[in-house]
Parts: sequence; C-alpha cells; structure tokens
Amino acid sequence: MTTYVPAQDRNRLFLDTKLGEISDTTDLPDFTYENLKRKARTIDVIWFNERKMPSDFYEVEHTTDIKNSLSKFYELQDFHSGFFIVANGDQSFYTRAGNFKLDNEGFIVDQKGNRVQGYAANGSGALGDLNVSSVSQSNVAT
Repeated sequence: MTTYVPAQDRNRLFLDTKLGEISDTTDLPDFTYENLKRKARTIDVIWFNERKMPSDFYEVEHTTDIKNSLSKFYELQDFHSGFFIVANGDQSFYTRAGNFKLDNEGFIVDQKGNRVQGYAANGSGALGDLNVSSVSQSNVAT
C-alpha cells in the first residue's frame, strides 16, 4: 500500500502529525486519464494498492468546501471512492468507516456519535442530519 499526499499538503496536520510524515510519496502514480488525475491531485490523501490503483480517497480537514469535495468524489466514483460526511455540531468530517447505527432520536450516527449527513428527499437541496424517523413512503422517489 502506498500513501500519496500532495506536496502542498505535506505540512498539514492530522492527529498532531504532519501528513508528509505518514506518506510514502508526493508523486501521483499514472493510474488514469490526465483530467481525472488533475482532480485527484487536489485530494488530501490517497491510498494506492500494489497495482498502483487508488483504493481510498480522503479529505482530511473539516474546512474543505462541501460542494468542492462532492465534485471531486463524483468525478472519481469509478474508482469506488465512496465516502461519508459526518457532522458534530457545526463541524463536518469525511469518513469511509461505514459502521453506522441509530441513536435514540432516530439519527444515523457513526461510532463517535457524529450524525451522518445527506440531502433531504423533499428536494430542498439542504445538507443535513439524516433521521430515519422523518422518512415516510411519500418522501421516497420511485
């Protein structure tokens, strides 16, 4: 497994450690078309498997613009770069750890209690906490 971090992000901190200290390379492997590699170069951390194909994409800081991040991951979806956005109050976090549960209020949460974010089925376009108790059959598009 190879860990890529863009050169401009080597000094960013994650859990009090510089990303450059936990990465193997700042050179992006030649894994796809140039237009997709341009998108990938802006992602904070990418893990590559032994075939030099991306296995995981991560946005580390919680200040990344949500629309920008969604756009990147949409463009790279063919590499199975699924990710989740979770929030704790006003802070948003990105994770691939998909072991979620329901809290006692019906919100979908991660193991730390951060609420999973999603777009409402009512078409409002607002990103918010996902709550299964607020979903009815009439809200679900078919």
